[in-house]
Amino acid sequence: MPSSARPDEAATQGRWLRVAAVQDAPAFLDPAASCERVLARMREAAQAGVALLAFPETFLPGYPFWLALTDGARFDDAGQKAAYAAYVEAAIHLEGPELRAIERLARELGLAVVLGIVERSSNPASTSVFCSAITLDGERGIVGVHRKLVPTWEERLVWAPGDGHGLRAHTVAGARVTALNCWENWMPQARFALWA
Repeated sequence: MPSSARPDEAATQGRWLRVAAVQDAPAFLDPAASCERVLARMREAAQAGVALLAFPETFLPGYPFWLALTDGARFDDAGQKAAYAAYVEAAIHLEGPELRAIERLARELGLAVVLGIVERSSNPASTSVFCSAITLDGERGIVGVHRKLVPTWEERLVWAPGDGHGLRAHTVAGARVTALNCWENWMPQARFALWA
C-alpha cells in the first residue's frame, strides 16, 4: 500500500481486511447465555469495522475443563456420567436456534465469523459431540463445518473424532479462510490440506 493512502481508503480498494480475535469466556453449559455473548461480541466488532471475527475453540457452550480436574476417566462414576450428560445436553445442533441467531446477525452486520462450538450430532438419539469450527459468511450463512480430527488427551473422553470433510478453505469477507482446532495446527497433513 502506498504510504500516502489511508487504511480506510485502502479498505475500499480491497487491500485491507480487519480481523479480530475474541478474548472472552462463555457462560459454561448455557447455550442461550453463551449465544448472547457471541452476539454482543459481534456487534462490538462490527462497530469497530471488523470484517472477520474469530472465537475460541468450543466457545459455545464451553470447554470440558472438568476432565482434567476431577479424574474424568474414572470408570462407571455417577458424577462423571452426570457431567457428560450435562455437556451433551448443552451441545449445539447445526440447525439449532443459537446458530440461526448468529447467522441472522452476521447477515445484518455483514460480518464473517469463525466460531468454535461443541456440536451435537443431528441424530436425535446420538450422544456424540464434536469440537467443531464453524465458518459463517455474512451473506450466505454457514459455509463450513470442521470437526476436530483427533481430540487431544482427555478430550477423547467427551469428543468424537472428526473426519477430513471439513478441511476446506472458504471465501468470506473477500479472503480465503480456513480453521483448525488447537493441536490440529501441529498436524502437517491437516495444514497441508488447507494450504492446498
